[in-house]
Amino acid sequence: MMKISHLVNSEIDKVKWDECIRNAPNGNVYAYSWYLDIVSKNWCALVTDDYSNVFPLTWRKKVSVKYLCQPPFSQQLGLFSRDFITPDLLNNFINNIPKEYKLIEINLNKLNIEIPAHFTLHTNTTYELDLAYPYSDIKNGFSDNTKRNIKKAISNNVCLSNVVKPDDMINLFRSNRGRHIATLQEKDYKILQKLINLSLLKKCGTIWGAYNNNELCAAAFFIEANGKAVFLFSALNDKGRDNSAMFYIVDNFIRLNTEKPLVLDFEGSNDENIARFYKGFGSKKYSYFQINSNNLPYLVNHFHKIYKRLKYS
Repeated sequence: MMKISHLVNSEIDKVKWDECIRNAPNGNVYAYSWYLDIVSKNWCALVTDDYSNVFPLTWRKKVSVKYLCQPPFSQQLGLFSRDFITPDLLNNFINNIPKEYKLIEINLNKLNIEIPAHFTLHTNTTYELDLAYPYSDIKNGFSDNTKRNIKKAISNNVCLSNVVKPDDMINLFRSNRGRHIATLQEKDYKILQKLINLSLLKKCGTIWGAYNNNELCAAAFFIEANGKAVFLFSALNDKGRDNSAMFYIVDNFIRLNTEKPLVLDFEGSNDENIARFYKGFGSKKYSYFQINSNNLPYLVNHFHKIYKRLKYS
């Protein structure tokens, strides 16, 4: 029977780990060791001896209680394997999550589809667009509304540039939509800054900005790995919204990357309004699971529920 070991961070062979993610059919950028080191500093893992199967455990601790949670800017984690993921393999890994984690609220990836019955499941949605085809073919799949908005941005003299400072994009977000999102805290913005800076250094990240009258009005950050370009973060002000600048940014990224073995992953969303924007580019809908298990002590659980209500209200 396959041996599954629980390793703390210092015990993980990061070279072997990244080799597994690089060669896994379901490998993604969120699962590379450098990415996990930023979003979940002390992450640990379940691994088989040959590192052909790996499962990151992104944990935190509050009032001496350890729990698993989904790190920021990390849509899908779970089990990654160089081989076909059978229901038994996935169940073995999930059932080997140590009991010391009293609360589990983590997202798996879209190839982790057979979950043990004792877990509560929530279904999340993402949208993906295959860029392997000619631009003209892909554009034929755009909605009429998307095509109109791209023309609107062009007619309003929106100009694009891939020379955008990360700080400028983050500040644009914080000054606009970020003011209304209580779940993003200062530490999260610092994590984002590190992710962007390192991805630019590794040449796997790109920022595209839209300018109107020399003012940055929209920006988007794309990060590539394992044949996927993830639309990880974006920012927009009122002028960018009025000028349909984000439609133009995404269209430009698609145009530049067509006829490549690349999939544009829009990263969601469960929000129908945001999903409509993604679907407008002809993307396809996919699902992935969040697994939940709660064995918190009564009082800790009580305060956890209050915290969640406040956090998402």
